[in-house]
Amino acid sequence: MSNLNESNKKKFSKDAFALFNLDKLSKRDLKTADQIQQHTVDGYLESRSIDRAVHLLLNGDEMQILNIIENIPNLLKEDIMGCLQRVIPRLHQVLLYGCTEYHMSACSSVQSIAQQKIISPEQFTKAFLQNIITSIDSKDTVAGEAWLSTLVKIIDIVPSKILETQVLPIFIKKTENSRPVKVRLTSCKGLGRLATILPNQIAIKSVLPVIISLCQDASAEIRSSICRELPKTGKFLSSDNSNLIGCLIVLSKDEENSVREATIQTVSQILQFIPEPILKSTIIPLIKNMFEKSIHNEDPNITEVARTIGLYCFNLKDYLFDGDKVWFLSRYIYLSQLSINTRRKTDKFAFVESTEEEIIINRLERCRQQCAYNFPAMVVFASNLGQQLTLLETVLKKFSCDPFYLVRKSIASGIHELIKLQSKWLPLLKDVFIKFLQRENEMVIEGLIPNVREILSTLKGHCSGLFGSEKIDCWKEITQALLDCEQMLLKSLNWRLHCDFIYQLNNLPKQFPYEYINQYFVPFLSERIINTRSVPSRMASVKVFLIIMIDESQIRQREKLKNKILELCNSSDFYSRITFVRAMSILLELSVKIFKTFFFLDLINMTGDKVPNIRLETCKMIPKLKAISLDPFDRKSLAAVEYSIEKLKFEKDKDVLDQIKIMKVALDALENMKIEGLKKDLLDTGMVVSPERKVTLPKNTDRGKGPPAKLPQRLKLCLNGLFRRRMRKRRKYIIMVAVKHIREYTKKQNFATFCDKIVSKNLN
Repeated sequence: MSNLNESNKKKFSKDAFALFNLDKLSKRDLKTADQIQQHTVDGYLESRSIDRAVHLLLNGDEMQILNIIENIPNLLKEDIMGCLQRVIPRLHQVLLYGCTEYHMSACSSVQSIAQQKIISPEQFTKAFLQNIITSIDSKDTVAGEAWLSTLVKIIDIVPSKILETQVLPIFIKKTENSRPVKVRLTSCKGLGRLATILPNQIAIKSVLPVIISLCQDASAEIRSSICRELPKTGKFLSSDNSNLIGCLIVLSKDEENSVREATIQTVSQILQFIPEPILKSTIIPLIKNMFEKSIHNEDPNITEVARTIGLYCFNLKDYLFDGDKVWFLSRYIYLSQLSINTRRKTDKFAFVESTEEEIIINRLERCRQQCAYNFPAMVVFASNLGQQLTLLETVLKKFSCDPFYLVRKSIASGIHELIKLQSKWLPLLKDVFIKFLQRENEMVIEGLIPNVREILSTLKGHCSGLFGSEKIDCWKEITQALLDCEQMLLKSLNWRLHCDFIYQLNNLPKQFPYEYINQYFVPFLSERIINTRSVPSRMASVKVFLIIMIDESQIRQREKLKNKILELCNSSDFYSRITFVRAMSILLELSVKIFKTFFFLDLINMTGDKVPNIRLETCKMIPKLKAISLDPFDRKSLAAVEYSIEKLKFEKDKDVLDQIKIMKVALDALENMKIEGLKKDLLDTGMVVSPERKVTLPKNTDRGKGPPAKLPQRLKLCLNGLFRRRMRKRRKYIIMVAVKHIREYTKKQNFATFCDKIVSKNLN
């Protein structure tokens, strides 16, 4: 009965699976012989990319032509002259009557060529500019707008003379009232780019009048767009500023919110270009007027005011009187406290639609967020205002408790700056820092984590300056907050954030007393090394653990920490052993001395591990291990490396064998480098080897002083061993020993009798 049920189940599953019709092609899906013939290219064209491109532009279908157009940048990289002389002219013919998709793809390719600077400006201008100018007036409006946008983006690569004679008239013409708004907006961007590229005289004469006239355009979109281009004309403010300043004054009073918002943004960007007298007499009153209107009316521009107020205050602090500074500071404090309950225009009995209320709440939240972002700039601005500075402490406390998480995230990302700016606030900032670590969610902590290392370095001085129980409590609070934050991130499953947090602890030995490190951080790091599932987090823990181990303050605990690492090596768990091998790669970058003292032989023995992946990782490190054994020379370590290489000759795993080939290449390169070093050592003893490898010996200055002293017995043995066939494998190492004795011997005697022998028979 059971067999019958199983057969029915199998039959049912096959029938259900057949309903999907997987991997079944209908006759419609199959290509006909004509279609196959049409899409087949002759074999000789496959290796000739230029000929193939020309052939497909002439005879290919729509998809093939699009493919060639998109591939033009790569064709230019392969053969510039062939592509310019054969492919580009054919492309222009295709675009003449081509569809919109051809033009859009060609625009993308031209922009890519200009950005990558594949060809020279002269070649680019000759090959593409005239076709771009012609295509701008295409009957296809979509293609024309795309080519106009392309012209704006390639302005930088076109010579200035051609910009003046051919490109500038196009943008001026396209800004006329009869043109579509989208075309005029693109032309406004083009005029702004030209104002920065063209010579000053030409820009003042030809570009600036057009920009000023567009500031008075009937379309609010045009006024807003051209206003955002005014910062690019800032270099003209010092020479002739009356018209531009007048335009800014008019635009600041515009009836459209978008224009006033653009004006607030523009003025903040051109402050550095405006002369001091005009700043004090015109610009500062203008700024105060714009701010006051936006804040009083609570219009949509209030978020732009909150975004730029820090920039305004920072750039104007040297030009403002104390009364003006207090005014700006009071407006900032008001903006930082805006919420649905503190609005100026509040009517409890008025009916407000839910969507409108959501928009208002969102606007006020973004306003507070921008204020939190500008808080460090406002601290710098108010640093000389005395009692007014204390008002910002209250603002900081409110920001740290704000219901909108982005406000808290913004203030968290600036704590490291506040600690540097106001040392008097260290107790308050320490409490805020601990609060964020212990009670916040991962989205807020994401803004804090990149600067944790810097914050801890500053708080170290604060805690070290305390005495008695206060000092102990300070260290304990910070330590516990860090551990709580790490535990929360571990549970959040956001392994990237958890990994970044652990990396921020890589300066612990310099930030915490060693007692706290051994009591709190070493146990938690040991746990993470073994049990953390995320490999990046595990390796981050390993690196911090190794940094603690090699620190001089941990000399007494080094043996204990070393044994913790060796437990990974001797573990039966594959993940622990592979972690050990990767940990040794990190330790080699941190301290070669510690590695060679404690872990060299243990790592070498991993070449005999039963798991191929571990042998593979160890093979990658063998060239480094041999280099360490040779410099300085260590017979025991070198013998262990050579023995491990011999064992690898019996390897059968394919991936490990591939790595062994790479390892042998690296070892050969190491040997060649060592031979070159030995040649240099011999040269340093007094020889000069010419490019033809002829040896020139120093003059014998010992003539007439009796027979030379006998060679040392060890040196004789080394020299004799060099020329024995059975010693050829170790000849390089014997040379090293010989050089050592040569140096000792040549301090007293001339060595012309045997130096020629060494160089001619061994190094040549």
